[in-house]
Amino acid sequence: MYKSKLLDLLRVMSEEERSLLGAYLEHQTALGQVSEAAILLYDYVQRHLDKENTLHKEKVWHTLFGEKPFRDAQLRKIMHELNQASVDFLIRENLTNKEQLQRQVGLELSWARGLPKHYRTLERQTQDYFDNEALRDEQYHLEQAQYYDLAYRRAESGTKRAQLANLLRQKDHHLDAYYYIQKLRNYCNSISNRVFFSLEGEELALPNGFLERVAASAQAKEIGVRIYLSVARMLENPGEAHWFQELKQLLKEDSHHFSLNEQDNLYIFLKNYCIGYQINQGNSQYFHELFELSRTLLDKGITQRNGVITPQAYKNIITVGLHVQAFEWTEQFIRDFTGLLPPEERYNALNYNLAKVFFAQGNYPLVIEQLREVAYANHTYALGSKLMLLKTYYELGEDRALDSLIDSFRIYLRRNRAISREVRQQYHNVLRFVRKLFYLPPQSSEARFKLRKEVEACEPLADKAWILSKVGG
Repeated sequence: MYKSKLLDLLRVMSEEERSLLGAYLEHQTALGQVSEAAILLYDYVQRHLDKENTLHKEKVWHTLFGEKPFRDAQLRKIMHELNQASVDFLIRENLTNKEQLQRQVGLELSWARGLPKHYRTLERQTQDYFDNEALRDEQYHLEQAQYYDLAYRRAESGTKRAQLANLLRQKDHHLDAYYYIQKLRNYCNSISNRVFFSLEGEELALPNGFLERVAASAQAKEIGVRIYLSVARMLENPGEAHWFQELKQLLKEDSHHFSLNEQDNLYIFLKNYCIGYQINQGNSQYFHELFELSRTLLDKGITQRNGVITPQAYKNIITVGLHVQAFEWTEQFIRDFTGLLPPEERYNALNYNLAKVFFAQGNYPLVIEQLREVAYANHTYALGSKLMLLKTYYELGEDRALDSLIDSFRIYLRRNRAISREVRQQYHNVLRFVRKLFYLPPQSSEARFKLRKEVEACEPLADKAWILSKVGG
């Protein structure tokens, strides 16, 4: 039950949403739309979302129904009912938050039923909304096009035909803006999928001269069109870094015109450009750009939305922070944001990543002290911790500790069958080269040259860059 789609759904909801869901379920129960059993189940599971040992089906059943014999099919039916009611609630909430969608329906009804006073009130509200709404994405332009379409049809059927040309022009303007944003986004995503994710399939093609036509259009003044036009030019011309800088500046000035999800997607284009077109091509200066982008996303609250940060985003930020040697900032990030990881990740993440910071700073005694706190239940942390300790002993010149760790590391690799053959070989090669490197004659340039060639040719090899940095030459 812990991994059911019902629990998955409830976990991604905010506390406020879960509270509103509880009130919604009570109302639906009063109407006879939701069973009492579903309410009881909700009250229980929402208090135990992250407690796996309390969410076994039999335990939940007996908590709800006492000594009544356990019936798996009946419990699954109640779970399905609660899941469906929760989905319905989210759909209703989403529609409730779409103010203009509701007004548009109201405008259609007012016109269809001959209620001019109601229409004029909703019309004023609609104009105020368009004047004051901060978002300027494709949805904004679609809503404008829908509004002007209705206004055109209303004027066409009435006496104010002098307005027809202007209303049609307004509708067409926003319809084109909506189309351009969608078309450009699709095109940019297709380039990203091919270049950055190596996904197969043909890249979407644009009509000849499409970017030039969009750039010369009246819609190019709309921020949504301008932003995605800038993304397309950056991806089409990766060697011309000024497009990257233009997009970064546009986002700095105007990102508030987009939802957090849209902002995140736009910043991903910038990050992928840094990695795929610059860093992977040897331009390490773009690590600094990547670091500043990571800080911007944190400042905007995009990385840690709803009080949660993903393990991958957390790891990426630390990697970039250490690469640009922002040690104090990275340590503070670890202390501030580890608590936003999933609960089972926090303890090891804190200790392991603090050890990484101390290693990067050359504070090796603190590395050893910090790694003692890492639990080895997860072989990913075990491998990373053992490798960091191995490098620490090397840096300290601790020959006995190094030899002992190499031997125990080999035993761990041999006995742990959860580790894949390729990963096991990566670490066996590390152990072989570190021992060779440690006992390398210091004055023998020929032996060092030979070892470097061996390391360069070796695949697979974990932390190859560090080993090469120690071989030198």
